[in-house]
Amino acid sequence: MIEDELSRLRRSALRDYEGDARLDRVWRRLEADLGAERVRPRLGVLYAPALGVALFALGVLVGRSMPEAPAPAPVAVAEPPAIADAPLVLPRPAAAALPRVAPARPSPVHERPRTPARSTPAHTPAPPVSAEPVSAEPSAAPPVEPVPEPEASSRPVAPPEWQRLAELGDFAGASAALEREGGLEAVLSSASPEQLMHLADVARASGNREQAVSALRRILAAFRDAPEAPLAAWTLGNLLEQSGDRVGAAEVFALYRRLSPTGDFAEDAAARQLEVALSQGDLELAAHLLEQYAKDFPNGRRLAELRDELAKAQAEADGARESDVSAGGDGGEAVEAAADDDDDASEDEALP
Repeated sequence: MIEDELSRLRRSALRDYEGDARLDRVWRRLEADLGAERVRPRLGVLYAPALGVALFALGVLVGRSMPEAPAPAPVAVAEPPAIADAPLVLPRPAAAALPRVAPARPSPVHERPRTPARSTPAHTPAPPVSAEPVSAEPSAAPPVEPVPEPEASSRPVAPPEWQRLAELGDFAGASAALEREGGLEAVLSSASPEQLMHLADVARASGNREQAVSALRRILAAFRDAPEAPLAAWTLGNLLEQSGDRVGAAEVFALYRRLSPTGDFAEDAAARQLEVALSQGDLELAAHLLEQYAKDFPNGRRLAELRDELAKAQAEADGARESDVSAGGDGGEAVEAAADDDDDASEDEALP
């Protein structure tokens, strides 16, 4: 077998070693080493073609059993619009009115919708371009509505001069400013509760108590729920008591207690009510007011004093009543005697 294999070699491949003694030794050694072994045929060489044929047949079968993939839908690719040969003449607007417009670019292929049935031919004639000038003016912006200005009533109004002077304590200047505006009566009906308190202060400082009373009564009549109403009632009660109207003062003090039951002057107003009732001799009302005073102010600073005054007034009233009863007895007999004399005289006149 080795000789058969070696005999296939070409002579030209061994011409460089022809006549070399070493070549003979090599051949003899190879014959000695391999002569005793039997060369086995290579099975892989025989089975390789059969295996390739089997794999090919299997691939054919598998390919037939698989469903055919649908053919991809043709994608419509539009050509960019042709540019007309004639240049476009654009008007040259003002720099401030012409915004910068970015050049239009064709959308990429993957953003265009696919049309399953139709496809644009490769060479589609471009639509004709109008030779008329294209207006580059921006679109008209929507009209901006003007912001309405606040009404005159909502704007802050500066206080009048007389009020500013009164707030600074310059009552003489405030009174002069009021006279320039027509006097206190001219602003009384339109004044706010705060302004009415300032008017009362200006009138009191100028010695015009009647005008001060009018301003305070205006607050209690028209603005009884205002924060200035309790103080107006207390001030009015003091003015009425100073003028000698103690009954009116007691009524206003009672109003103060209703407007501000726990105010700063609540205890004083209750005591003043009781004093007015004692001065008027209304002991029943005084006793009721003392009971209410002790209930509202159990630790009142004038509680003991008022109890003593009420007890003294009741003792004086009891003594006066006893003296009236004793004096009323003698007077009764005289009245009866005079009545008898009158009856006798009438009888005498009736006789013929």
